[in-house]
Amino acid sequence: MKKFLTLAIGAIMLLSAVAAENITKVSNQGAFQFADLKFAPTIITKPGWTLGYIHPAAAKRNGEAVSGSYTVSVTGKTAGTLVWNAAAGANSLKSNWVFNVTSPDMTHRYIDMEIPADLAKKMVVKKDMQKDETVTFSANMWKQIKPVRQILLTLGNGDQVTFRVTGDAFLTIQDNRRWNKDAGFSVRFELNSGKNLSLDVRTKKSAVYPISLAKVANRTFADEVAGDGKGGWTDQGPGNDMSVFDAAEVKYRNIRFKLPDEKKTKKNSIIVVAGSVRNMAPAEITLPLPAGTKARGLSLLHASGWVETNLIGEVIVRYADTGTQTIPINGGVDLGNWWVGGDFRNGKIVWRSQNPMRVVGLYASCFELGGSQPVSLTFRIKHPEAIWMIAGVTLTERPVMMPTHVAKPFISKAGKDWRTFKYTRKVTPGSPMDFSHITVPAADRPAGKYGHAVISNLLPECDDVHLVTIVPRGQAGGYTLSLPSEENDGYRRNELISRITMMLGGHAAERVALDD
Repeated sequence: MKKFLTLAIGAIMLLSAVAAENITKVSNQGAFQFADLKFAPTIITKPGWTLGYIHPAAAKRNGEAVSGSYTVSVTGKTAGTLVWNAAAGANSLKSNWVFNVTSPDMTHRYIDMEIPADLAKKMVVKKDMQKDETVTFSANMWKQIKPVRQILLTLGNGDQVTFRVTGDAFLTIQDNRRWNKDAGFSVRFELNSGKNLSLDVRTKKSAVYPISLAKVANRTFADEVAGDGKGGWTDQGPGNDMSVFDAAEVKYRNIRFKLPDEKKTKKNSIIVVAGSVRNMAPAEITLPLPAGTKARGLSLLHASGWVETNLIGEVIVRYADTGTQTIPINGGVDLGNWWVGGDFRNGKIVWRSQNPMRVVGLYASCFELGGSQPVSLTFRIKHPEAIWMIAGVTLTERPVMMPTHVAKPFISKAGKDWRTFKYTRKVTPGSPMDFSHITVPAADRPAGKYGHAVISNLLPECDDVHLVTIVPRGQAGGYTLSLPSEENDGYRRNELISRITMMLGGHAAERVALDD
């Protein structure tokens, strides 16, 4: 089976952000990158599916324009040259390739782009004097369209990209995940005849409309008194609330959530609905939308409390044009507990921090609207034991798809990366692992005094220690709070291993001191 070469990994992931981008990562074989859009010319020869060789040569740059000329060999013999040029503008890219190559063994000349699977949605192909053809990206697809003049591509992030094609070209679309599960969809512009192929690329970002919750907000992030039935967040008091939240804006891809500074306004800023068992907030709240709003996508910044799976709640959308729509909100799919663990299929952690108890955060979720003129959103709790906290609401001009990939748990086992380590207990007196004896006063035990804090301080990949307490906090007998020195959206492998080592330090100390 012939396998198409992947030449534009992540090609269109951030096309919506090209306005301020230049042409970058120019290779010495004619490949370059514009924002996250990558181009690379390809020549295929007989026998089989052999790659023609483009001899390396330095490209020339003049401001935002780049060009290059390269010698091409086919089956070991010089067969001609490849000449290309590209120029970037505001929300646009123009590029031209000239294949001055002649060989009886040459079978294909094309520019290949790969759309990440999470962004591949649909496209409309315009052909010469023929009816437009709509293509929906699907698993295991392979499709060829002749000829091709223009493409309107709608991405999963809501952006639209228009390609105008000059040259006698046709299109081949293929799901490359059949060979590589981490690949995407290949979109190949191939010359049928002639030497010239030009692409004029224009992008249009999806409009985003952050919605204020001020008129109906009934809770704050902070909670000063636990269990009073009228406090903030989950009504669990200052030791376990969301008072650490201090962001004025939360972003995920093209989505923006605007949030007021409640420490300045001294007013409620979030919506909380609760089940009958919790009985600390109403079961539903309706949020009116600005008059004349037109949108086909809904995004929420939210989290649940107490219940992590099953049906948590629902959003009832009322339209001026098409009646109503009910959107179910499922735990473990669209959101998770605010004591965050990991991402879900339609719920991605987009903000996180640490309160005195543990790591906390909020999820972003996206939903397609059935109508185009929503007038109100009703948030209704469905699980009697659950609490649903909505911190942000944003409407989008076009629907947005969440990446469906969910990271698998990290498991270490003996093999290429890990070796079995035989542990022999030997404790140095006075070291952090020296518990001496259980009868020694807690304040005099090194591990009792320092514990995770010392281990965290010894590991350079761990976050800085911010707070240490031996006063019981919730279910913890003591607590070490570490905070990153700068904001980050993820952790490298070594950082995760160091965090695991630090967290297991207490367990190891107990085994040493108590032989348990």
